[in-house]
Amino acid sequence: VTHAKGLQFNQDELERFAETVEHAGEKKGCLLVQLPPSVKSDLREELEGILEYLRGDAKGWRIAVEFRDNSWYNSTVYRMLQNFGAGMVEQDMPKAPTPQVTIAEDFGYLRFHGPDGDYRGSYDEAFLLGQAMRIAAWIKEGREVYVYFNNTAGEAFENLQTLNAMFNPHHEAICKQQHPHCSTCFHPLPICTGNDLGQLHPPKIN
Repeated sequence: VTHAKGLQFNQDELERFAETVEHAGEKKGCLLVQLPPSVKSDLREELEGILEYLRGDAKGWRIAVEFRDNSWYNSTVYRMLQNFGAGMVEQDMPKAPTPQVTIAEDFGYLRFHGPDGDYRGSYDEAFLLGQAMRIAAWIKEGREVYVYFNNTAGEAFENLQTLNAMFNPHHEAICKQQHPHCSTCFHPLPICTGNDLGQLHPPKIN
């Protein structure tokens, strides 16, 4: 629907999809509506139709939309997403990286496609630490965070492990930035991370 059919769909297709994902039960997280670069904002009404259906029939799921064309990055589209209770994926494809705009107040969704956007390579520790700081701030605001590494031809799993390690309460770098005046830090930071092969369910903030 989102790729081969250019957002053209019939209701039966979405009904079958909704029936299938309903079996996730308590493991429901976030549905990704991923649009290729060829799908531009002149198809906004078609996207609205998909979001309208998912809002009504995919109960219990959050919805995040990933754009890969710059024409989508405008206030009209942002309001549309908010009206449907959907979020916008932050992705890093070089030709159309997502602006850092808060759409959904209750969750965030990050997707990393490789430093050069070719699903290869590895992110360095400085980059991952910067993302860890952003994620930690979101979590403290009460948001759930979904993180996917799609550099599966590169170091996706290793990058995931490194990012997870940064949320260890003993990780010196993030601890010092969060608590610069604390000499014996012990500040656990929960995170929901995953890669495109799976997702760890996010812990709750108490």
